[in-house]
Parts: sequence; C-alpha cells; structure tokens
Amino acid sequence: YPLVGLWTDPTYIAMYAITVFLLSTVFCFWGQLLAALTPSSQAAALIAGPTVGIMVLFSGFFVPGSLIPYPWKIFYFIFPAKYGIKAALPKQFYCSMSCLADSQDPSRRFDCKQLNVSSLAQAPFNADGPGCSLLFDLTGQVQQMKGAEWTQRNFGAAGVHRMTVWDYWSITTDSHIDEVPLYMGVLVIFVVVFRFLTYLALKYLKHINR
Repeated sequence: YPLVGLWTDPTYIAMYAITVFLLSTVFCFWGQLLAALTPSSQAAALIAGPTVGIMVLFSGFFVPGSLIPYPWKIFYFIFPAKYGIKAALPKQFYCSMSCLADSQDPSRRFDCKQLNVSSLAQAPFNADGPGCSLLFDLTGQVQQMKGAEWTQRNFGAAGVHRMTVWDYWSITTDSHIDEVPLYMGVLVIFVVVFRFLTYLALKYLKHINR
C-alpha cells in the first residue's frame, strides 16, 4: 500500500482494504459460479478469462464511462469492477478544495491557473487530502466530456485548464466521495447474488447430479 504512494490515513487504509477484499471476493465467487454452471473446470476456465477481462475493460478505468457508446455501456453498469474502482479510489484522489467555480465559496473564488503554488495543500489554502496537487489538462479531456460551456463557466476562457488531481479524477470517472459507501454496498450485493446462484447451480443442475 505505501510503496505506490497511497494515502496513509488509517481511515483511508481501512476503506481501501475492505473494498479490495470485497472486490476480490466478487471475482472469486464469480469463478466458483462458473465452475458450478459448466460441466468441467476446463470449460469454466475458458469462460472466466474473457469475462473477467471484459469486466475490467468496461470498468471505466481505461475508458471513462461517459465515453463508452451504447450498447457497450450496458456492460459498464452491470459488471462489478466499476463499483470496486469507484469505492476504492476516490479517497486516494480526494481534495477538500476544488478549482471548479461551481464548487467554490462565491465569496472566496480563485483561479487555479493564476496561482503560484503546486498544490492547494500549501498555504494559504491548506486543503486536506491526497489529490490537492495541481495539474494541467493538456489533452482537453475535461472539456471533451463536459462541454465547452460548462468548462468555460468553471475554468474560465479557452486554453489549457489547471485543476486539482481530484477535479480531474472526479470529472473523468464521474466519481463522488459521498458515494463510496453506496458502491461498497453494491459489491456486497454482488457477493450475495453470486453465492446464491452458485448454491442453486450446485443443487439443481443435472450435470452436477450425475
């Protein structure tokens, strides 16, 4: 955990560990479900590899969910990897302050592009969280996802916009810090459903009874 520079706050570590455990359990129970549904372990292995790969591919980590076209976007909503990422990572990118005009106090607004600091964690802002470092959106990903009008309202005139790591992450992945418990609950539901389906398969499938 610390070798990759993740946030060392005890609460963050606990939430991350629980989420990783739940996601690992989901994939483990998915493999056991396939083993129960198929007539042999070889068949289960042949199905498990591609399905897990597809789950990760459509998790929103490699391609933002908003950029996945239909009908492929259905996979983004029904596969568990999305919920694992959205439960584990927001706290690792969170910052208590934002460069977005919509998220700032109207009486204390500031333009991050004009600041002489590299992070909002520095004085005079003293923001809290691991994602307070400032970056430039050189690829224009934010404007591509949110549109020119929204981007101009929050970041000012056209050009290369500066924002916190949390701003960039939350926009491109559509993540919200207050939704972390919800996504952890969704992982629990996946665990229960996969285990229940495995029970039904073991009890009723004829190829197992033989």
